[in-house]
Amino acid sequence: MEVEVVIYFTLREKLGWPSKRLRLSGERAMLREVLEVIPELRELLIKDGRLNPDYRVLIDGRNVVFLGGLEAEVRDGSRIVVFPPAGGG
Repeated sequence: MEVEVVIYFTLREKLGWPSKRLRLSGERAMLREVLEVIPELRELLIKDGRLNPDYRVLIDGRNVVFLGGLEAEVRDGSRIVVFPPAGGG
């Protein structure tokens, strides 16, 4: 299967890439398995074995918080979008 991972804002500067296309075996995977392929992103998104709440992660436009977090299902053609923490005032 093939998925696309897109990152935004300060993450692009920090990681040095705006998006990646990944090929994974099988027809489905969990978000956790996708992140294993991108260790630099995994280190930011997984905190104490759970999804870091400072980041917003969407799979095909849906927030993974409502899809099972790190166990959220990713399918062939899925688009995973990651937004870094935002601040302001």
